[in-house]
Amino acid sequence: MSPLMTSRSYLLVEMIAIYVGVPALVYLWPPQSLFPLLWVLALICSIMLLKEKDFKREELWVFNPVVSYQLLAIQAAITFILAALLLSLLAPELLFSLVKNDPLLWLAVMLLYPLLSVYPQELIYRSFFFHRYRTLIPHPLLMAGLNALLFGYMHIIFHNWIALLLTTLGGLYFAILYQRSHSLLFVSAVHALYGNLLFTLGLGQYFYHGSIETIAGTFRI
Repeated sequence: MSPLMTSRSYLLVEMIAIYVGVPALVYLWPPQSLFPLLWVLALICSIMLLKEKDFKREELWVFNPVVSYQLLAIQAAITFILAALLLSLLAPELLFSLVKNDPLLWLAVMLLYPLLSVYPQELIYRSFFFHRYRTLIPHPLLMAGLNALLFGYMHIIFHNWIALLLTTLGGLYFAILYQRSHSLLFVSAVHALYGNLLFTLGLGQYFYHGSIETIAGTFRI
């Protein structure tokens, strides 16, 4: 990679273009399906990563859990219960709506969302981001905070504040896990767990255009 492409000014412009510019364009001119754009961007990021001599390729496939399964289960259960209680108070008609109204679609989302959406997202926002821009913000906590904000900001494409809030909080958790584990597969698994809990609860409508609608249309469920 040329010296120009590794300079701080170039990296800053590149980061803004990818993580601010692309979501803004999608927000203004939403495509019929988000998946092709996500996959192309993930492919470009993976090619750039593999060209980096100091990038450890095993980070893409090694499963390195840095949190015990018991703790993960407890955290997920608490999140699920609190979210279910809040949803039952604010919008009871949404609670488990996907499971009740279209169980086959719910099953398709449970199986396909981690593969079609989560892993590419995590590659772009965790593996690529933390390796490519590590020299811009050396402080780990600030880097995790910026990553979470950009991850949440990306969800402006869904045109609602709930998606922004949930993904910013989730993004901070995923960012910290990635910093500790350097395991894309592990963080993708945690992301998929919480995403599937979200869809199961009935909050999927706030992320509808990006996941459920596309899966339903593609697989005609």
